[in-house]
Amino acid sequence: GGWSVTGVNNGKDAVEGTALTEALTADFGPDGTFSGHGGCNTLTGPYEVTDPDGLAIGPLASTKMACAEDVMTLEAQYSAALAATTTYTIDGNTLTLRDADGATQVTATR
Repeated sequence: GGWSVTGVNNGKDAVEGTALTEALTADFGPDGTFSGHGGCNTLTGPYEVTDPDGLAIGPLASTKMACAEDVMTLEAQYSAALAATTTYTIDGNTLTLRDADGATQVTATR
């Protein structure tokens, strides 16, 4: 099943969850394909998991719809956060994606 995103790093060292964030999804297919809804467009691309907790996502392709500016801003932040991800942890029903410095990029729940 897919994940519902609860927070996205806004590029200012803060992970924010808003009403807009609730539209975001992340799905890690068994065939190594990531797909996610960015609030406006669908993001798709490869992903690779390496032991013990490594995760690389992308490069991601996006559909090309235009939406409200705040939605597009969040989508860009989400795409950047996914691209920056190098590790993941799953604690119960919570997924946390972090970058190489250990900063949280994306949080999600099942």
